[in-house]
Amino acid sequence: MSQLAILPVRNARITAGYKNAAYFKGMGFHHFGIDMTDKDRIHFNLAAPFDLEIIAFGNDRLMGNTIIARSTGLVDIHYGPKKGSQKLVLRMAHLGVIGNKVKVGAKFKRGDYLGQYGSTGKYGGARHLHVELDADIRWPLYSPTLSGHSNIWKAGSDTTINPMDCFKVDGHQSLWYSRNSGDWLDVSADATTLNHDRMAVIAKPYL
Repeated sequence: MSQLAILPVRNARITAGYKNAAYFKGMGFHHFGIDMTDKDRIHFNLAAPFDLEIIAFGNDRLMGNTIIARSTGLVDIHYGPKKGSQKLVLRMAHLGVIGNKVKVGAKFKRGDYLGQYGSTGKYGGARHLHVELDADIRWPLYSPTLSGHSNIWKAGSDTTINPMDCFKVDGHQSLWYSRNSGDWLDVSADATTLNHDRMAVIAKPYL
């Protein structure tokens, strides 16, 4: 049986969407994940969205403090071209704090503390989490986000999925989107998902 993922931020506020055309126009490169904060930008803790094993972690010179992990079991994907159940790679960037239990080979259960989101790395900017999910579990360090290798993240081809095709809202979480992000996100694609009863959840607007 596949596991239902949760949001890595408890009261998540989506600020930039997956493969967003306006983001590409503004930043000059494609966005192969989503960006999020918590609703009020005061609770920075990050949770494991599903059961996982740490593959790599540390300070990447481009992406900042990083955690890269692989799911230990099948994860439910409720929408998109990869709809179904499969193992996934998780990549988190710009962390302010990496939890002291994060070590290569360490295993975490869904909901366990991983660290805090921050603003580290070349493109850290305002404090936020950049998160990617990848369907290719053979090469977890390789991301289409980079055009060349860094010290942890490596340049790779695109096998990513929209994280919101997988992340779901559990009973202790809520979902929001930033009105200030404008066309950097598509609410129907980047801020809409399911809860653990498989009922639709559409994010509410917030600053």
